[in-house]
Amino acid sequence: TIAKAIALQSSFSNADFVICGEGCLDELTLSGKSVFIVAEEARKNNCDLLGVFGKINGSQTDFKSKLGLKHAFSIVEDYSTMTSGELVRFSKTKLFEIGQKIGDLLMEQGK
Repeated sequence: TIAKAIALQSSFSNADFVICGEGCLDELTLSGKSVFIVAEEARKNNCDLLGVFGKINGSQTDFKSKLGLKHAFSIVEDYSTMTSGELVRFSKTKLFEIGQKIGDLLMEQGK
């Protein structure tokens, strides 16, 4: 598997938390996409799992529960009304904000 090929399991040996993500968190994620595999390894190694996604299609609460995500962040909720330029500018700003939120969470936990 890809997880074995990239030695994914060894990446968790001393980790307190893991950040993963993909373009769209949806039901397909639960059928073995990379985030699902990372979530399984995080569970096995008692690592907190944080997710950053382009968008989330479905119930964020359900996905957090099913994947064991401590936090899930979405870059855009609805991009149907944005031009590609607006989407790029918005995404840059939103990613910066998400990074700050993750930093704050980690500081709160003393990590």
